[in-house]
Amino acid sequence: MIELVEKRPSQGLLARCYSEAEGDEAKARAKYVAMRAKEIEEQEEAAIKQYEQQVKRKESERQKVINSFNFEMFQKEYKREIPLRYYGRKEQQDMFKEWRNRKLREMEA
Repeated sequence: MIELVEKRPSQGLLARCYSEAEGDEAKARAKYVAMRAKEIEEQEEAAIKQYEQQVKRKESERQKVINSFNFEMFQKEYKREIPLRYYGRKEQQDMFKEWRNRKLREMEA
């Protein structure tokens, strides 16, 4: 509606609406508003879909990076094995998660 009031409508769409309304200005304007609203809605849906795909792609890339920080890298960085007799499996897993989170924060910074 704003496009019509400010006299900056999509010329092609307006011409199509006049053609379909057989020259009746009121019908053409009403048809224009409906068709333009549908166009804008489709554009917004496409933009949302594109944004969601970008988010999924970034999360996928992040998961690849997270998965690349494996327990062997953790052991190499500390240049020693982390034997179970000193730490239980739960403690090892907690140490590994803490190390991996620190690495991710360093990467993001």
